[in-house]
Amino acid sequence: MSTNFINISNSDDVKPFLLGISSNLLPEATKRVDANGLQVARSTILATLMHNLTLAYPERKSAGIISAFYGFLMAKNLDWVNSQTIDQIILAALLQDVGLGKVAEKIPGVPYVQLCKDHQAAFQSHPKEGLVLLQDIENVSERVRQIIYQHHEYCNGTGFPNGIIGTRIYPPAKILSLASGFVDELLNNPKERPANILKKFVSDREIVTRYDGDCVRSLIKLFMVEKK
Repeated sequence: MSTNFINISNSDDVKPFLLGISSNLLPEATKRVDANGLQVARSTILATLMHNLTLAYPERKSAGIISAFYGFLMAKNLDWVNSQTIDQIILAALLQDVGLGKVAEKIPGVPYVQLCKDHQAAFQSHPKEGLVLLQDIENVSERVRQIIYQHHEYCNGTGFPNGIIGTRIYPPAKILSLASGFVDELLNNPKERPANILKKFVSDREIVTRYDGDCVRSLIKLFMVEKK
């Protein structure tokens, strides 16, 4: 079973959402995201979970890939993140929505946008569903599972599934939380340049207070033009 994860970061589904990033890290990001994607593709269990997700909500596969890219780039701007943690964030990003495949079994035929609006309890259960699905799977560490479980938690306590505040959120999950939230904005506005989306994103106080300040600054830095 193929999840089409080979050379994923060179696909036309990804490139438009990376426009304007002033980073010499893009080649390394491509290599690292593709390597983790290959790890998913080579695992029968993980490939099956991604297949189920893609059948139910095909747009969420692209969201995971793009989030993995932003997660890597943001992490490289944070001094406390080491190489091992970066790979954990990338893998968690690719697998972040596998729980939605389980949700789709319970509420079949509901489009993703409608699921988010009209079936919030079911939608908000997907991090826990993902945590359970990924239990005891080789190459998916407890740290990766925790990142996935908390990738919708917000620093101001308004997230889910547990509504915990920033001091209780696993630090790498804060990176994926922001990457995932920003990527959702990109996907909701596909004709706008990412830099323009970022300006609106960080100027909305209700949105920006959800996220860790250092993570927000690391995201902004990606779009800053370096002075020569």
